Amino acid sequence: MMRSRNRIARGSAKVSEADNRAFLQGVFAETAKGNGRPFIDALADDVRWTIIGQTAWSRTYEGKRAVFVMRGGKVAEILAPPPAALSPHCPR
Repeated sequence: MMRSRNRIARGSAKVSEADNRAFLQGVFAETAKGNGRPFIDALADDVRWTIIGQTAWSRTYEGKRAVFVMRGGKVAEILAPPPAALSPHCPR
């Protein structure tokens, strides 16, 4: 079970870059397996997520619940990680 970043951020301890990277790698590893729950758990309650364009998903989602119910709660479908060739700025 993964720790929620929100819980880490609320504590007095500062999160290191390495801890943050490991946390996010774990979140996206779970998402790639079809488990979007760690991603949702990592979001702030007041998250604001805008999907640009002219698709059925294109709009601004306000709050964790709105993000979760997007696509019927199937977060993993929309969060598939991009191929490495498309994300050159992501550290490995």
